[in-house]
Amino acid sequence: MDPKVFGFSKHTAIRVRNLVRESGVKGTNIPSPPENRRIAIAKTGSTGIPARTNNTPGTAVVGVMKIGDSDSLATTSMTFKAYNLSGQQIAGDAYIVITKEFVSGKWVVVMESCPTE
Repeated sequence: MDPKVFGFSKHTAIRVRNLVRESGVKGTNIPSPPENRRIAIAKTGSTGIPARTNNTPGTAVVGVMKIGDSDSLATTSMTFKAYNLSGQQIAGDAYIVITKEFVSGKWVVVMESCPTE
């Protein structure tokens, strides 16, 4: 991080950082997002992934896919538990894109393929 982006000299930025550390304020050790974000193509099982209920995401185990040598989707031996934050159920046997949420490390659905495909 370049302290000048925030209008501080390097010396002032170090002093502020040290004061925050000494204060014992919680929440100052939030991890930075990973340099390389994790993203995967997956396919839901026959029952799909349930919708979120209030603040509880729907979950299901999904099979991880890859783009094979012939440029078609191919199965792998990997599975992940995926979290659906949407208020709508994700269909069964649907292709989805999942990404790893950087604080918890859990896989979250970010896109479902169009149901007409």
